[in-house]
Amino acid sequence: MVKVNPNDRIKMNLNPIFKIRNTGNYEGFRSSGKIGLIKDRKLKTGILEYYQTVVPSKDDWQTYYNSLVFNLADELVSVPNANINPDLMYKAINASPKVKGILINAASQANMIIQLNDQVIKSAKEIIAEIEHNNE
Repeated sequence: MVKVNPNDRIKMNLNPIFKIRNTGNYEGFRSSGKIGLIKDRKLKTGILEYYQTVVPSKDDWQTYYNSLVFNLADELVSVPNANINPDLMYKAINASPKVKGILINAASQANMIIQLNDQVIKSAKEIIAEIEHNNE
């Protein structure tokens, strides 16, 4: 079976969809105890929940989804001439219970990823709104 070229995986990792979150500033802020300087309890709780629950949950699902996509790619690149003949790709998908299973699982996970990304955005907007409210 042909596997996805490691260089192609590196290129995929340069895509923002595949990036791991950067929590360095948050971790430094939290570990220094400076998070305690935030007087607004709602804001402090929102920030902590965002970095400790909301974003990690999304990242875990994204990692799982990415692994499904890579597995699917590994399976599909092994089909000879499938890249030039869509009928061969279609037949390969229908002939392989493994490929079908990966595809169905990935499709079902895509909706969860969308929901989790929406939650990350919603939480970030709530934190921003609370900061703006405190600065009035």
